[in-house]
Amino acid sequence: MGENIDLICPTRQGQQRATNWLDGQFAHERAAGNARRAEEATLTHIARILEDHLSHRWTEMIAPSTA
Repeated sequence: MGENIDLICPTRQGQQRATNWLDGQFAHERAAGNARRAEEATLTHIARILEDHLSHRWTEMIAPSTA
């Protein structure tokens, strides 16, 4: 079922099986996980800013400042 393919520039990675996950998949998953956490943190931060802004505007509507 397997076949041999001559490599132009043989490397250590080229000698591994095609199904070997040491070709950057782990690094990709780690980077993708970091990106998801960063996005979640950013969205949480934006939600807090909006919440603060809206609560401040609500307070201003109830008791306007005399400035």
